[in-house]
Amino acid sequence: METTIHYKNTPKKEIVAALIERDGDMCAYCPKPFDEAREGPMSRTIDHYHSVDYGTRNGWTEDEIHGFDNLRLAHRECNSRKSNREWIAEGVLEPRGRTKAPKAPRPEMCDTCMSGRLLLPGENCLDCGSDPQPRVAPRSTQKTPKECSHAGYDHCWLCFLGMVPRKSAILTILEGNGE
Repeated sequence: METTIHYKNTPKKEIVAALIERDGDMCAYCPKPFDEAREGPMSRTIDHYHSVDYGTRNGWTEDEIHGFDNLRLAHRECNSRKSNREWIAEGVLEPRGRTKAPKAPRPEMCDTCMSGRLLLPGENCLDCGSDPQPRVAPRSTQKTPKECSHAGYDHCWLCFLGMVPRKSAILTILEGNGE
């Protein structure tokens, strides 16, 4: 009898009756009883113990995914909390969401070019091999070509493309007005 019950092909009342006969009338995930009075967080639902995603990833057939052996009774709240996660150990679910990858350590700062911050377009640092950084000026210093002084204090798209010769900001500050 148990092998003929299938989540997609069997009426819900028959599945519930068979699960109550097999497991008892208790939630599979918590010891609290079901609330039959209304459709709420404590109402009875049918849950796939191993999620459909898990079964699909592991090459299970439709009968294995939706079969009687993979079904449990659960509160609506417990079923929702479990979602499509798998059990790691008894009573412990997989963590939700993505796990953060550890950040790579920051590279050492080059004293010659400040890791590209002191370089002009087309220049490369002889010590560390950096290109000019940042590749785009901060929004606060971006100007239109008409507003730009082209002297290194502010930047327009012509400066970054190298169409207007300019000095680095440090040289401009050290030498004065930059002209």
